[in-house]
This record gives sequence, C-alpha cells and structure tokens, in this order.
Amino acid sequence: VEFEVPGGCARSVAYHPADYSLACGFDDGTVRVFDIGSTSLLAEHRQHRGRVLALAHAHGARRLFSAASDGSLVAYDSAHEYQPCRSHAASPGADSPCLAVSADDTLLVAGGLQASALLLLDAASLLPLAAVPLGSDA
Repeated sequence: VEFEVPGGCARSVAYHPADYSLACGFDDGTVRVFDIGSTSLLAEHRQHRGRVLALAHAHGARRLFSAASDGSLVAYDSAHEYQPCRSHAASPGADSPCLAVSADDTLLVAGGLQASALLLLDAASLLPLAAVPLGSDA
C-alpha cells in the first residue's frame, strides 16, 4: 500500500491498535489519519506550529497523542473523527520528542519536551503530574 501526500513529508507514524488505520505527523504541523485498506484520508488536523515528530495511540484506542518540535502536545479523540480534545504547551525547540502510554491508558510519558526531564502527564487531561530528571546529576 502506498500513500501519496503532495508536498508533505511524514516524520512520525502510529498504527491504530484496533482499526486498520495509520496516523502520520508531517513537517507542516499536520496530523493525518488514513484508512490503510482504501488509503483514504479519515481525518486531518493542524494543531502544531512545528514538525510533528512523535505519535502514540492509547492501548484502548480512544486517544491519539502527538508531539511536535514547537513543544506542543495534543490529544485527539479517536472515537469522534480524531477531534482535538486536549493540549499541553511545553518549552519550544523540542528536537526529538517521544511518547509512551501506560498499559492502563492513565499515564502519558513525554520525552524531549522539557530539557533534561521526562514529563509524566495524566493521559485524560494532559495535566503534568511529575517531571523525572535525566542525566548523571539526577
């Protein structure tokens, strides 16, 4: 299966855990969700001002999370056409953010959005719960 997106460069991808769909993050701050079988576009949202460098689906398939080089983090409601439902702004200049969702979908860990720390957030509200220091002096 091949997807063509004129003028776009995908920087991140996430496969939906239950549906046959694929979310892609692009240089222009857009997140697009495609049906894999038909290659049709299911949703498109531009919530970021920077490159979308990380995507992660919750294991229960109700949320999609995106992180971008502008330091923003967005949650989308997978059950409602991937409508953006929450956002969190961190410090700009995130060059390589990464995301992980806990097995019970209650926690989201974001790396690369805050200098020298991992952010632990409530996955439902995106409220920060803790910052875990990284590095040798942590």
